[in-house]
Amino acid sequence: MQIKCSREKFSQLFALAASAIDDHNPRIVLQNIKMVAAENRLILMATDGELAVRFEYTGEDLSVEEPGEALLPKRLLLKALLLSQEKSFVLKQSDDKTSVHLGGTKHSFQTQQLSDFPDILPFDQGSYYKISGKILSNMIKHTLFAADNENSRYALGGVFFEFSEDHVSAVATDGRRLALQEGTAEPVGTNFVQNTAVCPKKILSLLAKSLADDAEVQIAITENKIYFQIGDLFFQSQLVGGHFPRWRSIIPTTEDKKHVDIIAGALNTAVQQAGLTTLLKEPGVVFMFSSGQLELLGVGQEVGESHVKLPISYDYDPVEIKLDPKFVAEFLNVLSAEETVAFYFAKNAPVLFQSADSYKYVIMPLT
Repeated sequence: MQIKCSREKFSQLFALAASAIDDHNPRIVLQNIKMVAAENRLILMATDGELAVRFEYTGEDLSVEEPGEALLPKRLLLKALLLSQEKSFVLKQSDDKTSVHLGGTKHSFQTQQLSDFPDILPFDQGSYYKISGKILSNMIKHTLFAADNENSRYALGGVFFEFSEDHVSAVATDGRRLALQEGTAEPVGTNFVQNTAVCPKKILSLLAKSLADDAEVQIAITENKIYFQIGDLFFQSQLVGGHFPRWRSIIPTTEDKKHVDIIAGALNTAVQQAGLTTLLKEPGVVFMFSSGQLELLGVGQEVGESHVKLPISYDYDPVEIKLDPKFVAEFLNVLSAEETVAFYFAKNAPVLFQSADSYKYVIMPLT
């Protein structure tokens, strides 16, 4: 096998495929990327055993001088490509060696047997949902941070997707807060095996790097897998096991709650300033609402106190709520600083934040 290709473009795609690999995988063969060169097309495949990707690459800058297949060492080849400033490179595969030519520099790597690498088939689902890249990107950005970081193999460790007709909901919770982003999706086909799925964080993080607002994404769900096709990029993953909680019952209504509208950037700054003196073991910031003002108080024993005042439009009776500043800041960080957030609250009740694009965020108060 022998190819000549743009170094920069190939490096970007190779790095994306490399993100699917687990460097500590006991199956050494899975620490490599499989490449198939045929006519004027390259196919890159990578997997950690649960997540798998298959990317196709074509273009005028690619020349397949001799078709073939090879297992490419992820770490070594990627580093060689990134250390070079050459516009193009030549890759040759012969027997158990791969050589990379970058101008006057040549690297040779030992490679492993192709027969030990599992097949990764292209997207061939007859029934799927079509969704815009912008909607899916927002869903990932607005929910992924709220999933449970400590239990990635159980339902709370992923993002729950629920499809119904032309509607899709993405939900994440760790039991102390919940994020919900809703959007539209178009069903294609009729034989849908499953319309809900708990999607692992790893594949969503990888997708987030690949999404353009104008992209069309195809999503298919089977009993134990989820599939994404974005142009020439294909992703698949095992689903997270376990049962996701009845999330609709967790979202509070706005009835019997007080309400203020606050600019996200201003509130984010105030929350982080008030949280300066709090400790990990006692992270709460007290939100004190009074006429025309929100005062935030952060206290840390043997550290000090932080008082931050923010003018707001508020004409109700005074109310105090204690919230984890990290949970509030993580929500505000995924919004634009100029965005207006609706803040619904009542004493000793879950707090609801809501933005204009069907985005809701719930935080349980601290005692």
